[in-house]
Amino acid sequence: MPEGNPVTEGAEVLRTRDLIGWSVMDAQAKQVGTVKDLLIDRRGRTRYLDVDFGMFRKHVLLPFEVLDWGADALVLARWTQDDVRMLPPYDPTKPLTPAVLAEMQRAFPSFDGDPKARP
Repeated sequence: MPEGNPVTEGAEVLRTRDLIGWSVMDAQAKQVGTVKDLLIDRRGRTRYLDVDFGMFRKHVLLPFEVLDWGADALVLARWTQDDVRMLPPYDPTKPLTPAVLAEMQRAFPSFDGDPKARP
């Protein structure tokens, strides 16, 4: 996202299309990946971001609650690039059924949305 974008500068609420393509940075300001999609639950809450690592085309889901808004990137304040690499791959062509979500939460407690939790 270019710096000084009038659409996002100082905004409290962004459209989905404004977030697609944003960088995701870890706590050490290293780029983790790029936002490819937002996943919204039945209650209308943004639950996860589909983040693409790029080089190997591995996608992962990041709980939205663990991200802070930066000037032109989303920041994982407490997670490192290694923490994100430990997450299971996400296949965006398959639905996130209740059974799949339950297994993810069992195997990766950080998916409960606790911003302090790490994978």
